Amino acid sequence: MAEFEFNPATAFPRSLKNFCNRFHPGQDERVERMIDLQIALSGGLVLSSKPPDVKISISESGESWMAYSDVITTQSNFFNKVLSCGMIESHTKEINMHELEAQSMDFVLTYMHEGWDSAVEAHFEDLKGEELSMIDNAGIILLADYLDMPLLGYEAYYRILLSLVGLVKKVGEVEKCIFNGFAHNGRDYYWCAMDGCAVDWSANNWHTCHWCALQKPFIAAAEVLKQSQTAVGSQISRNILRLLRRLQGEDFILDSLVIFDEIFKHDYEITQRELCW
Repeated sequence: MAEFEFNPATAFPRSLKNFCNRFHPGQDERVERMIDLQIALSGGLVLSSKPPDVKISISESGESWMAYSDVITTQSNFFNKVLSCGMIESHTKEINMHELEAQSMDFVLTYMHEGWDSAVEAHFEDLKGEELSMIDNAGIILLADYLDMPLLGYEAYYRILLSLVGLVKKVGEVEKCIFNGFAHNGRDYYWCAMDGCAVDWSANNWHTCHWCALQKPFIAAAEVLKQSQTAVGSQISRNILRLLRRLQGEDFILDSLVIFDEIFKHDYEITQRELCW
């Protein structure tokens, strides 16, 4: 099995721990169901010479895959529970998945057996792991939440944070619009004085303003996360939007970094690493 080229979960243990706790907010539930992070961080168990022993099928499409139970149970609390709690699947070694597309399942299995870079390159038109769009990363967070895979979720979450730090570093370098805010029909609108366009932060009505264009991918990702109505998605969405709104009034990078660390207070390791503090 291929090793992870870079594992953000290993690099940022405090950030990882806080993120994983969002999957299981109750302490008893976390202790009972949380996968062994040390095994998961190692990329799972070494594959034996035996053939894969679990069949995973998508009911709607009829597609199926063979997987190693030792791998999927160390990466996913969902599969760990299905195969270890006396359910019928633990005896038949056959798991039928519902409400999940075949492409998503294939991505997940590639990730669990080969790692992030291999999964991204195989399923996103040969993109590298760091080139994935913010919307795609948001989708992976939700996919990881559905299958209870905290490490996969953190891989995508880390890359959104990394891009947000990159945006923070541009504060003071990019000319910003002059915004006047108003609300209408439950949406937040901002009037861009640069070209006279009303910008709906809840939709994809964008224009040529450089600062607005830089924020566009994050706004789109936040909307995807918000619409999921999941605890993890809603929290990340709120934090992204809070950061963008507060950055609008900032011109100094140090003040902006303080804002980032205040909003993403459990992820300050990432800021420190990126800026070599």
